[in-house]
Amino acid sequence: MAGFDRFRIDGLMGSVRQQTHQDRLPTPARPRSLEQAEVLSREVQLRATADRTFGSARFQFGADVDGRYGLESTDTVVSYNVAGAVTTTQTTPSIEHATRTNTGVFTQADVNAARRLRLSAGIRADAVHSANQGGYFGDREATHSAVSGLAAATITVVESLTLTGQVSRGFREPLLLDRFYRGPVGRGFIEGNPELEPETSLQFDVVARYDTGQLVFSGAFYDYRISNLIERYQSGPNNFLFRNRSTARLRGAELEARAALPHAFAVSVTAQSSRGRDDEDGTPIDDIAPASVGLVMRHGVRAVNSYVRITAFASHVAAGPSEVPTPGYWLVDAGAAWRVLPQLQIVGTARNLLNNSYYSSAGPRWVYAPGRRGSVTVVVRF
Repeated sequence: MAGFDRFRIDGLMGSVRQQTHQDRLPTPARPRSLEQAEVLSREVQLRATADRTFGSARFQFGADVDGRYGLESTDTVVSYNVAGAVTTTQTTPSIEHATRTNTGVFTQADVNAARRLRLSAGIRADAVHSANQGGYFGDREATHSAVSGLAAATITVVESLTLTGQVSRGFREPLLLDRFYRGPVGRGFIEGNPELEPETSLQFDVVARYDTGQLVFSGAFYDYRISNLIERYQSGPNNFLFRNRSTARLRGAELEARAALPHAFAVSVTAQSSRGRDDEDGTPIDDIAPASVGLVMRHGVRAVNSYVRITAFASHVAAGPSEVPTPGYWLVDAGAAWRVLPQLQIVGTARNLLNNSYYSSAGPRWVYAPGRRGSVTVVVRF
């Protein structure tokens, strides 16, 4: 079509209805209260891409638009007296009507520049418009645009060993709820910030991979510098706010080894560790996973594939501004898939087989994660 090797259009439409119920049980100092929030919205996405090859170079061109429309949110507080009877019910529109539209155009290319060298690059331009009408924050609008992109090179050192280096620049616009939502969440009460600025990042990645077919080793190191980091932080026992942190730095490493064994067995070992800090004062940032090591043993014979996974997680002592330290723990999971017929498959999984106790999150109002549990899924293909 028009000289392109391939032309593709993808679309998505959907709706979201999200409800939060936060029931505060009575104490000697205060009676029971129930805080409820309901969020409604519609989601739309349209994406078009076209591919074309020039000699040894492959190009892709594209454009997309995605948006969240008709976003509404109400906050309802039900108060009770000491006898447990409802005294008042107050409903407040947190967001009466909000929209967000992101339009982008992009192109990317990769080429075999030499016998052992492959180059790739891409660039994207985005324009994002967010608007809020009424509600707690009143009428507000924000429009931002940015250019992001990447450049990478892969060198084949020897037949089974490749080395890839990549540098990229990223861009993230605050979500509508980050800007304009005010109401209960799973860990307390949160208030958005209409003055949030987009965050940008400069990212460096290095990956080495050794693959003989029967044996695979890979290692990756990354170093990200994030400007205007959009951060949720705690203000008081149950209240959370949003802000832009000036500069943050995220570094980490990942290792993986896989080997094929006799009698249809395979084993893989993975390990990862990361560190995220404010680049000015060195304080930890949120959502940095603790170090972990995992081992997976797989077996496949005829129509049955099974696995056992053992994962150990280190303690999380570098808690961010809306987190608490968490102890280390380890998990044992297992699963199997049986293809009964070409069109019928039965999948079973078992989680936390040893029923270990661990925190479900690093939030200050954490609860224990589920214990031993399992599921069976029947997959039918037509």
